[in-house]
Amino acid sequence: MEKTLQLLIGGLGNAVRPMVELLISEKERIYNDYKISFQVVGVSDSRGAAISSDGLPLQDILTTKDAKGTVSAMTKYGTPGMSASEMIEACAADIYVDALPAFLPTGEPGTTNIRTALEKGMHVVTANKAPLALHWGELFQLAKEQKRYLRYGTAASAGLPTLEMGKLLGGCGELLEFSGIFNASCMYILNEMRSGVDFERAMAGAREGGFLEPNPDMDIDGWDTAMKTVIQANTYWGADRCLSDVSIQGIRGLTPKDIENAAARGEVWCMVGRAVMTPDGLKLSAAPESLPVDHPLAKARWCDKVLCFQTRTQGEQVHYCLGASASGTPGNVFLDLVTIARAI
Repeated sequence: MEKTLQLLIGGLGNAVRPMVELLISEKERIYNDYKISFQVVGVSDSRGAAISSDGLPLQDILTTKDAKGTVSAMTKYGTPGMSASEMIEACAADIYVDALPAFLPTGEPGTTNIRTALEKGMHVVTANKAPLALHWGELFQLAKEQKRYLRYGTAASAGLPTLEMGKLLGGCGELLEFSGIFNASCMYILNEMRSGVDFERAMAGAREGGFLEPNPDMDIDGWDTAMKTVIQANTYWGADRCLSDVSIQGIRGLTPKDIENAAARGEVWCMVGRAVMTPDGLKLSAAPESLPVDHPLAKARWCDKVLCFQTRTQGEQVHYCLGASASGTPGNVFLDLVTIARAI
């Protein structure tokens, strides 16, 4: 059976703009394999939105964004100043993709946008970590009540498509602990500091590279790693933890002397998200750790994502996504879209 699914996209940053390119390049394959077509009927950015019930030309979305800085400049379709929330209220669609920045401490406007989309009968794919890290139980209860899918691969671990594997291991009591490197900005800064670059210049390099959050505190103070850690822990063990349950420390306090001392011990500093199942329950942390240079996490390049599982009977498992920031992040959004499309 052929089916065309209509999409709304809130936010057109690094996680989702390349995903629109995948909607173009993968169009023929997805139709040939699954008889599925995607049609974008609305897209928003920080300066406005563009909507059309007949579908927006995908290449025009990208061209206008690049040339004018906002999709609201699209001829015939653009509405300057329209927010993602207003777009959701104004449009009917099958799936809403939330790619707004992860704002703390409230998770807004992403939380309200996801809630509204679910209430209007849309399935949701989110790359936005904050709503899930703060309101996990509420949002999944709403999705259950509405009988809608809420998928979040990119929010959990960028380019690491390991959620189903972790859920299987955790659900049968096999998973004891996980640790991972989930934040490229922290790893880039630490790598630069090992080369003698001071903290401020290293952070400027991350900003110039386009992978530092608009609010750099989200990265360097550990919030991004913490949100991904709690989302994965909830997924793997069926828990309902939130950001306040995570012990959080960023990399801001690390000094050149700390870097030198680690090198003298044959170690390197890494920003690590960690969850351990103890007799007293889950212990969650996001903090810099000094690890031996041959440790699986320490071997990662700054642009890679790595996840280590400690299991009860299957030993240690290590999963890498090489260059995750460039390719895996939008790819995981697209994977969630295709997964929902096939399910419905």
